[in-house]
Amino acid sequence: MVEAIVLIQAKVGESSAVASAIAQLEGVMSADVVSGPYDVIARAQAENIDELGRMVVSKMQSVKGVTRTVTARSSVFERRPDPLVAPPGDQRTPGTKRHRTRRRYPSYSG
Repeated sequence: MVEAIVLIQAKVGESSAVASAIAQLEGVMSADVVSGPYDVIARAQAENIDELGRMVVSKMQSVKGVTRTVTARSSVFERRPDPLVAPPGDQRTPGTKRHRTRRRYPSYSG
């Protein structure tokens, strides 16, 4: 299984319609309207990289309002626990964070 993030530029005022249409396509896990240089970010998956490319070119780029797409293949790595969040079974109050000590650097005065 291959996963990718597809950055989509849309015509002015058509971001919501594009996101809705993209979200309905087979193989698309999510499509969100965002701000910035791209208007919609979609997560997609396919059996292999060739199918993914065909899906982007033949399906996503043919959605009315799409002007440009950029595809970035994503990889899933093992996630490490957040060092600032208390681990399960910790005796602290639920939701509290661990205290991270701040590095102290020598002060340099002229």
